[in-house]
Amino acid sequence: MQDQKLSTTQNQQFKRYIYTFHITARTYNDRYFERPVSQVWKECLKELQKCQMKFPIDIISFVLMSNHYHLLIKGPAHVVQSFLKEFKLSYFKEYKYEVIQSKKYLFHTYKYIYQNPIRANLVKRAEDYPYSSMYYLKRRKSFAVPLVDKYGFNDEFKMTWLNQSDFP
Repeated sequence: MQDQKLSTTQNQQFKRYIYTFHITARTYNDRYFERPVSQVWKECLKELQKCQMKFPIDIISFVLMSNHYHLLIKGPAHVVQSFLKEFKLSYFKEYKYEVIQSKKYLFHTYKYIYQNPIRANLVKRAEDYPYSSMYYLKRRKSFAVPLVDKYGFNDEFKMTWLNQSDFP
């Protein structure tokens, strides 16, 4: 993770508690993948699986776009840090992260991540984008890693909220 200027006490507290993180990484020069997204998706899932088995964190959501990804995960900071050091693919430059500090911001981020394909005009509904964990959740398909999505997007009211645009 990026170095943060924390006091020793703050640093110890940060490592001890469980946080939700929004991680994103872009390709070098923001270029599209040279390989098909479907192939990069398979590689990402394989890497996610390997890292999740090694470092016990909760994966909430994952979306792969044509030149970046979004990952929403939860766990102790030091475990997430180790996870991210391992979850490296040659396509991406350094990752960036945000600590989600409120429930309101968590829902905003969750929606933002899943709406990426809608805003890119790739699909009309978030659950129709095949390179997204929501695609698997909505279809009750097995995902490469256990998903800890406690929001229960299995009814139309919640899916309507997820697909409703709040972004410019």
